Amino acid sequence: VPPGLTGGPTLGPDTATTVNVAPGIATRLLPILPGESFIQGSVAGRGGQASVQKAGIDFGARVYVVDDYFNAVPGRPADVRINTPTDAYAPAVSTAGINTTFGYTDLIIFSMRRAATHYLTVSDYGGSGLDVIASSTFTLKAADPMGLQLLLPGETAVPGSGNYPSGGKTVGASTQTAGRGFSATVNLVDRYMNVYKD
Repeated sequence: VPPGLTGGPTLGPDTATTVNVAPGIATRLLPILPGESFIQGSVAGRGGQASVQKAGIDFGARVYVVDDYFNAVPGRPADVRINTPTDAYAPAVSTAGINTTFGYTDLIIFSMRRAATHYLTVSDYGGSGLDVIASSTFTLKAADPMGLQLLLPGETAVPGSGNYPSGGKTVGASTQTAGRGFSATVNLVDRYMNVYKD
């Protein structure tokens, strides 16, 4: 008679011995943004939604050394640098060392200038052989409004490139003819000459 049926044998539960699973070999660097959580062994190594940031306001990211399955790998030294490839006007970010006790950096603090949708990359600054994974995308909103920007024909707005009231547009207004009308654009902008939309 099979176990569990009337007249069959009674089976008792058994508990397996605890098994420790160690991380694999360190292979890459994983940036985690504000609003995200590091999730070891998951498909992408992170969960949650990257939070919206504001131009000119400091925020922090943390970089993990991970294996192929996104487990943190303590004991693997590396110097890393966060890059802002979608914001040419962001201040440079200093390098940071991995805390080898835990397998990740302290918070790396930086700010950005151009209001847009962005992502970050991480450099293995010492060339220690770790691959790089781009961050999740996130939104950078304009800072608080500061003034008005006038764009004449031939000028184009360049958000993030200015320091109000200077900059923030291409130079080279086109020549106009006396007596003929032309249009100009006026934008409400923040300190970095991003158009304020909120």
